[in-house]
Amino acid sequence: MKDICIYKPGDLNKIGKEGKTSWDSFAYALLMGHNVWMHLTAVQEANQRFDSGEYPAMMRRSTGDYARFEDIIEAIFAAPDRDTAEAIIETYDSYWMEIVGTRGFKGKKTKNARTQFNALFTFEEPEVDNDPEDQLQLEALQLLESEQIK
Repeated sequence: MKDICIYKPGDLNKIGKEGKTSWDSFAYALLMGHNVWMHLTAVQEANQRFDSGEYPAMMRRSTGDYARFEDIIEAIFAAPDRDTAEAIIETYDSYWMEIVGTRGFKGKKTKNARTQFNALFTFEEPEVDNDPEDQLQLEALQLLESEQIK
């Protein structure tokens, strides 16, 4: 603790000016180094535990089939078509509602941002031009998408 220098209002730092923060540069560097170290250590430990078969509660569905998050995501991406993938997503609707989102919100507040978006913004649909050139580009895009799904 003797390495940390805390300035009170009116105290001058090493260059003779009142700083914008109560921490001196060295104390701030120590704090940031500690935070980076702790983050790296936590990530490494989490990966080791995950590799050994431990799963946090939020990585496993708490009801029904108790499916693991990684298995659900793998099934979605392995689905043969978009309809099947969307059906899998819909099947696990209650699981998505359990996942804690930003600032601790979960459930409908994290799932559907469109409601709030529509309350704040208006959106006008652009006019559709039936240009044959656009139709060719659309067909080429659909062909490219179907090739990537295979």
